[in-house]
Amino acid sequence: MWRAATAACRKAKLALGLPDDDTPDESECRSSCVNLAYTDRDIEDVQRRRERHRADAADPLAPKPRRDRAAAQAAHLSGVIDRHQVHGAPGAGERTV
Repeated sequence: MWRAATAACRKAKLALGLPDDDTPDESECRSSCVNLAYTDRDIEDVQRRRERHRADAADPLAPKPRRDRAAAQAAHLSGVIDRHQVHGAPGAGERTV
């Protein structure tokens, strides 16, 4: 949901000295942006991706760097799911990016 003060794309533009047009810039979208909003259907997909990463992290035949990255990705997705469960899907009239 677009909030200029917390938008990662806006912060990236400002850091580069680019003009701020006060709208979302999807080309600069960051997965860590607090403005991202997910629908319940999106979260179902995120849960499936998290389970795949958890399986990769537990694979004893995979190289350790791959297991570590998969574990980190699963943890990130768990955070996305947890935030969604606390805050829910975007409400009517709210702008999503």
